[in-house]
This record gives sequence, structure tokens and C-alpha cells, in this order.
Amino acid sequence: MIYMLLGTGFEETEAITPLDLLRRAGVNVLTVGVNGKIIQGAHNIGVEADIEIGEMDLSRMEGIILPGGLGGVTSVRASEQAMNALKFAHDNNKLVAAICAGPTVLADLHITDNKNTTCYPGCEGGMGNAKVDGTIA
Repeated sequence: MIYMLLGTGFEETEAITPLDLLRRAGVNVLTVGVNGKIIQGAHNIGVEADIEIGEMDLSRMEGIILPGGLGGVTSVRASEQAMNALKFAHDNNKLVAAICAGPTVLADLHITDNKNTTCYPGCEGGMGNAKVDGTIA
């Protein structure tokens, strides 16, 4: 099971497009509402998450995806359960992926320390001890 964290203010395209492509490819992905079941994206598009954060089963986790969007990133940072899920995935050698501003959350958890990373332009200062080798536009 791959979980995709959706916090209020997530970047809709960075969530829905990968979600659609992964599901078309047969990957079992569930969206996880960090702030409830209906999550408002950065452009006020409401998305109904498959499950809420408290319903995650970490024992079934194969990976976790964090879309960007400054509001979504802030929402994830404010959620102890979301941060613990990201740390659990990393500590248990599961897939951990973050898009755009999302890698800054991984840097908060020291997941990116001394690793080559890419982030949204302007987020480099939030990458801690990561080796920022490029930015996306």
C-alpha cells in the first residue's frame, strides 16, 4: 500500500496527476486526509481523501508520497501522525517520495541529510544538510 498525504493547501496537480498515473499502472495508492476527509487544495479544490490520517495501517505501508504546496507542507508538519508516518517509512526502508516543497519536510526529519535532492526554487534554505543539486521550475 502506498499512502499519499493530503494536507490543507496541497498542490492539486502534484497530487492528482501522480495518483491517477499510479492507479492506471495498477499501484495500490490511498489518499490520506491529514486534516479530515475533505481536504482543500491550494487552489480551493476540495478533494475527498480515501482515508483519514488515523486510519493508516503502517504495517501495510510500502511507501508514502508527499505532494507540495506550501499550505499542504505546513499541514503535514503540524500533524504528529503524518510526521511519524514519514519517519516510519524511512526507518523501515519503504519508498519515501516528496514533490516540490515537500522535500523540506523530509529535511526536517533528517531523511535527506547528505543526500542529493531536488526541491522547488526558493526552498533550498529549508533543506537542512541535504545536498541540493538542482531545483525544479
